[in-house]
Amino acid sequence: MAEPIVFRFTPTQQDYVRITRTLYARQPVNWVFLGLLILLSMFAFYLEKISSSRNLFVLLLPPISLLVFAILGFLVRPWQAGNRAKKTERMVAEVTWEVTDEFIILKSTHTEAKTDWANFKKAFENDGFFFFNLSAVNMYQFIPKRAFESPAQMEAFRTLVKTKIPGLK
Repeated sequence: MAEPIVFRFTPTQQDYVRITRTLYARQPVNWVFLGLLILLSMFAFYLEKISSSRNLFVLLLPPISLLVFAILGFLVRPWQAGNRAKKTERMVAEVTWEVTDEFIILKSTHTEAKTDWANFKKAFENDGFFFFNLSAVNMYQFIPKRAFESPAQMEAFRTLVKTKIPGLK
């Protein structure tokens, strides 16, 4: 067994805002709904163009719905998640991850959990975070990339994750 990869971080309110936006943008149902709202907007403009009567409600409802959908998804919900995290001590407590070929140990002042890699069904990364989707539920663990002591440690972690969870993107 190779030496464990150990790193720690303290999640911030801004982390929760950013991960909520990222996860919201990755949900296919949101893009389908967004596409439908755009199509409805185009249809409303088309109806307005061919109609002899002017109905401002029909014309403005789809674009207003689109605006509300975007504001809720990318501003309000992330802001709520960040505020909830700030008010919940266990959500902003320092977390230590110890990662090996066989298991992952998560430790904080509030909990300690040991799990194996099979509990994660997929993983992805963006410019600031690694995300891990738990198999049983639509719940994610996240690791800010600032948690790593060096680029080499982060690359060793990425390589290990790729061998354990196929499809790291």
